[in-house]
Amino acid sequence: PEIRAAVDRAMEIDPEDPAAWSVLGYYRLVTRQPGFIEAFDRSLQLDPGNAETMSGYGYALQVAKKPEKSLGLLLAAAELDPLSVNTLFALGRAYSMLGDFEEARSVFARIRHSDPGSPLGYYPVGTSYMEEGKLDQALYWLGQGQAMDPADFELAGWMLFLFDNLEHLDSARLWSEWLDGRITKQPQPMAMQAKHHYLNGNFETALQYANLAINFDLENRWNSETTFMRIKRDEAIANGNPASGIKLFQERYPSLRQDEPRLTPNILQQAVHLALLLSLDSQKEKARQLLEAAIEVYDRPYAIAGPQNMGLAPLKAEALAILGRKEEALEELRRLIEAGWRINWRWSTDMNASFNGIRDTKAFRTMVQELAIDIAAQRIAVEEMEAEGKIALPSEPQTGLDMEFFQ
Repeated sequence: PEIRAAVDRAMEIDPEDPAAWSVLGYYRLVTRQPGFIEAFDRSLQLDPGNAETMSGYGYALQVAKKPEKSLGLLLAAAELDPLSVNTLFALGRAYSMLGDFEEARSVFARIRHSDPGSPLGYYPVGTSYMEEGKLDQALYWLGQGQAMDPADFELAGWMLFLFDNLEHLDSARLWSEWLDGRITKQPQPMAMQAKHHYLNGNFETALQYANLAINFDLENRWNSETTFMRIKRDEAIANGNPASGIKLFQERYPSLRQDEPRLTPNILQQAVHLALLLSLDSQKEKARQLLEAAIEVYDRPYAIAGPQNMGLAPLKAEALAILGRKEEALEELRRLIEAGWRINWRWSTDMNASFNGIRDTKAFRTMVQELAIDIAAQRIAVEEMEAEGKIALPSEPQTGLDMEFFQ
């Protein structure tokens, strides 16, 4: 409120001040209010050569799923201010959203050259490899970033996430213990912890994390809420009471209970979770409407582009499977695997009730086996890097949290 009051006052004093319009753009962007594109656009009209505004505008265009327009602005901003870490970071992200991962990594290398002490030159290289399914390389680069900022619990969360994906159980356990001694209500590492316990058969502990996050209405950081709501979906299924899950989803996301659901990428996965529950509750028509709406949004250009949304890749295959369009679901899953998708592979396939309708098909089992073989090879590569000291393990954990805290 204080920021908005200051911006409003600045606009009263001088409605043509480009800095005020730029800050208004940032404010609307951070608070996810409409009009952030228009505010940045007005700022640039008033001060066309401002590199900082170009950089912010470029990032805003990425949030608006327009990376192709973002790229030109960010290239211009980087030319005007070639040492700006924030501009280079946003430029690298633009290339990643456009699928040009090699160019993105070359931009992140420029950050390492201009500011060797910045983690922004390291961990986004890791997320770019994650998007390509090269989890061993992702782990190496995220490890480099984490070593530069060892207190950063989100980077530690990514380390846990990757070790879990690689089914490297010993190292995953160490990172889980490290996080257990340091986090309380931080959504991203809590989501990684919840997923870790789910994958390792500790559903009750995973559920405690989910309940805590939902009760505290934590920020949806790195799509952390999709993890917590997936666990709540599975709780309702396990209890044989899909209606309880339906009630939670519809209360939390009012737009999903409308006759014509309004979907955005940040609630696509929740829509599919809800549709599965509706289907199990014999509300087939409502489920169909949600799933078809989700597929329509998924197919829009760049709807799920970028590292923020890489976990949403299998969503269309899930939706098709729930709809009973089995061959299309299998074809979509095959397409993803051939394109390099590996993130959340176990969580999203043979541990996912959305695929119950195709789980026993030979094609599905073959694809899961192919993924397991590829992951095993990547795990061996990581173990070799660990042996060579290229990937460090966490420091000794502090005293862990009493799990009664979560109840």
